[in-house]
Parts: sequence; structure tokens; C-alpha cells
Amino acid sequence: MRERGARSLKRPFLLFLAFLLLYNLTLESPLTSDCMPNMYLPFSMLKHGSISLSFFQELYIAGRPYYLVPFREGLHSIFGIGTALFALPFFLPFAFGRSIPSFLTIIYVSKLAASFYVALSAAILYAALRRITERSGPCSSRWHTALPPPPFAPVHRPCGSTLPRSFFLL
Repeated sequence: MRERGARSLKRPFLLFLAFLLLYNLTLESPLTSDCMPNMYLPFSMLKHGSISLSFFQELYIAGRPYYLVPFREGLHSIFGIGTALFALPFFLPFAFGRSIPSFLTIIYVSKLAASFYVALSAAILYAALRRITERSGPCSSRWHTALPPPPFAPVHRPCGSTLPRSFFLL
């Protein structure tokens, strides 16, 4: 039983590694101004215990950008803090330093965090779909009649609509 469990995690893990490698292959990150708050928020949370971006003058030295709004004696991002919370573990090693790392390091750590979650979501989705189709079988009557076929899915054989139904569920 244990061998089967280890074997069932092998493909999702390989898929995770493949996506992680492909995402980071070029080491280039398309940098837009809306990424800036989510790149600096983890530092603000770890170093200052705050979600204020007032500590980073390089963000507004040339004028206050549209994504920073004044609120309670500080500048805060108009974007949510969800992505910053997900990136927090990746910025944890920098929390103990005295200064903020270089801008290039921040970009690479942000890209690593994003690529980790993209690869993880692909691996989890693959494992879940694989488990669903192994458990009930893509051609079993329960799987086949659970949902009506989507309007765009022509059915030519008994199992022909399994893949379109899977995507329809997503």
C-alpha cells in the first residue's frame, strides 16, 4: 500500500519540478509597477510588523504612484495583501538582515515565489484529476452521467466527453 502511495506522488512531483524549471528558465521577470507593493509588503510585514509601505521611500521618491494611498499616517497599497502573505515564507531569510536586499534580489525572490505556487497548483490539479479518474474511472456510469455534457463537447463514443467535462468542472 505504501509503495502505491509513493508511486502516485511521483508524477505530480515531476510535474511540479518541470513547471518550476520552465517558469524560471529565463530568469527574466516582467516588471510592472503594480508588482511593487507585493514585492515590498513581505519586507514591511517581517521588518516592521506593518502593511504600510511608508518605510520604502524608493517607491514614492519621484511622486506618489497610483497604487499607494494615504491611510492612517502611512501609505498603503490599493491591492490586497494575499499574494504578499503567500510570498512571506520566501522572504523570511531576509528578515534577519539589517538592510533590505537589492532590488534585483527582490525581483528574483518574487519570481521564485510565483513560480513555486504556479508549479504547486499544476501538480495538485493533476493529482486531483488523476485521483478522480482512477477512483471512479472515466468511463464508469457514475462519472459519465454525473454532469450533462457541455454544449461545446461533441460525444462520439461513451468516454468521449470525459476531458471536456473535467475542464467544465474547473
